[in-house]
Amino acid sequence: MADNMVPAEAVLKHQDSLMTSVINSIPDLIFYKDLEGVYLGCNKAFSELIGRPIDEIVGKLDADLFPADVARFFREKDQEMLASRHTKRNDEWVDYPDGRHVLLDTLKTPLIDEDGKLCGVLGISRDITGRKGAG
Repeated sequence: MADNMVPAEAVLKHQDSLMTSVINSIPDLIFYKDLEGVYLGCNKAFSELIGRPIDEIVGKLDADLFPADVARFFREKDQEMLASRHTKRNDEWVDYPDGRHVLLDTLKTPLIDEDGKLCGVLGISRDITGRKGAG
């Protein structure tokens, strides 16, 4: 290997760091889960909703993080999107640890791997409480 070539591992680490910085700079809530609904990652905005650091969210299910009725609703919406294999949008009311009750416009889209295989759910949620009025 030439002296000026960067090892592939260093390039991947840099790309991962860059992607983490990008998603954490976005004010919308971003999360991604596997097909079973296990969280694989999220951004800081989503972490604030949960009230836990990102490393305590990864590996958890909705049922571990939300009240039972909310967790069931989220899983139903995941399943609908996965069954259709098309992006789905829905509104959902959630509560922050500080007591804020907000309406989120959530877009869930299929996560597809490099082989074209369905592998999970990518979600992006935006607070639209001000547009719809308090609930």
